[in-house]
Amino acid sequence: MASAATVVRFDLDDYQVLPDETFQAQVHLDADDAVPGLQPLPAELFSYGFKLTLDDSRAVIDAVTPPIVLDFLGFVSGAEISIAAGEATIKRSVDANSLANYAGTLLATIT
Repeated sequence: MASAATVVRFDLDDYQVLPDETFQAQVHLDADDAVPGLQPLPAELFSYGFKLTLDDSRAVIDAVTPPIVLDFLGFVSGAEISIAAGEATIKRSVDANSLANYAGTLLATIT
């Protein structure tokens, strides 16, 4: 039996995109990759960060959009998002003024 792992993954394993075509990819957290489907963290998510790197001769990142409930950085509205050639860095959290954590799996939509 495979051991469970928490992984970050795209919504699709493969994207078929024409040159200069705009597309979206969703980034998800899967708290148990041994179970079919996306599993949220059992204790829910408060904050996270990740860096996406890619071959900028093949794709360009135009935008990184978090779910509304994750569009914070501590007590301040607006996640920290940095986009440069070949990479995007994201740091986010739920609203620290709120007592609720995030029970979903979607971390961001990349365009």
